[in-house]
Amino acid sequence: MHLSHPHPTPAAEADARLRNGELNEAIRAYRRAIKETPDSAWCHHGLGEAAARKGWFLLARSLFRHALELDPGEVKRWQAANTPDYATGTPVPEPVFVLGCPHSGTTIATRLIAAHPNIMNAEMRESQLFSNDSKTVDAALARWDRACLDAGKTRWVEKSVIHTFMVPKLLAARPRARLVLMVRDGRDVVASMKTRKYAFTGLDDLIASWTLANAVLLELRDRPGTILVRYEDLVRQPEVTLRRICDTFGEAFAPEMIRPEGGWIEWNGFQATDEVGVLGDRSSHGRLRAWQINQPLFDGTGRWRTELDAGEKLRVKELAQSQLVAFGYAENDHW
Repeated sequence: MHLSHPHPTPAAEADARLRNGELNEAIRAYRRAIKETPDSAWCHHGLGEAAARKGWFLLARSLFRHALELDPGEVKRWQAANTPDYATGTPVPEPVFVLGCPHSGTTIATRLIAAHPNIMNAEMRESQLFSNDSKTVDAALARWDRACLDAGKTRWVEKSVIHTFMVPKLLAARPRARLVLMVRDGRDVVASMKTRKYAFTGLDDLIASWTLANAVLLELRDRPGTILVRYEDLVRQPEVTLRRICDTFGEAFAPEMIRPEGGWIEWNGFQATDEVGVLGDRSSHGRLRAWQINQPLFDGTGRWRTELDAGEKLRVKELAQSQLVAFGYAENDHW
C-alpha cells in the first residue's frame, strides 16, 4: 500500500500557497524547490506567477521565459494543474485580447481596434489583469462588460504583453475570446528593446524575449477566432490588414479605425507631450508608449540595419534564424 509523505514537497507546498494567496510563503517555497531542482520549469513558472501577483512584472516575464527554455511541456502541465475556475457567464462573450512580444506593435494594434465603433478599450493601460486572483479577475471582467454595454459597444479589447504567457487563464475566463497575435521582425524588435537596459540582462535575453513569446503565438495561430498579424503589414497596408482583423471578429471594417477621432489618449495616465524624452526606466518607457499610441501610423521597419552591430546581427542569426524564416522575415541566412 502506498503511503503519502506526511509533508508536501516544496513545489506542492508552493502551488498550494499560491492558490491560497499566500504570496510571500509561495515565493519562499518555490525558491527552496528551485534550490533542490534548479532546472525545474514547473517551479520557475510558478515563481513567475507569484512574482506577477506581487506586481513584479519584469521579473515574472523573465521567469516565464526561462521556464519555457527549460521545458515547454512542463509549463503546460503547470498551467493545466493551476489554472483557476472563472465566472464565464457574460454578456460580452467574445472580447479581444492582443498578445505578443514587447515592441511588436501590440499597443498600436490595440489603439486601432479600439477605434472601431463597436469596440471599447478595456483599460487605457496594460491591466496585467490575469496576474491577479480569480475573484479580482471576475470583478474586473464584469466591470468591463458593464462599461462596454453602457457605452453601446459589443465587445472590448485588452492588451497586456504578460498575458502572452497566461493564455490558458484568458481562455478559461472567456473561452470564445478573439485573439490578435502581433509579430514583428525580430531584428527590429531587438534594436528597439536595446534602449530598455533596465528590463533585460543582455543581448541573449532580448532575443529570447522575442523567440519565446513567438513560440506561444505559433501554437495559437490555428485556433478559431485567432489571427496572426505582422506589424509590417499593419503599418504598410492598414486597411487591408484591419479588414482581415475585423473578419476574425465578425465585425465590418470601419474607416475610423485608420483615422481615429478625438483628442489625446492618456495611455498609462500620461498627458499630452511633444517629446519622448530620455529613455532609462519604466516611467520613461510609459511616457514613450503614451506618445506612440497617439502618433499617426508610420513605418518603423528596417532600423536593425543601422542600429545592430555586426556581432549583434550574428547573434540574432544564431538564436532566431528559424523564426525569422517561419514568419517570412528572411528566406535564408544571407542577410
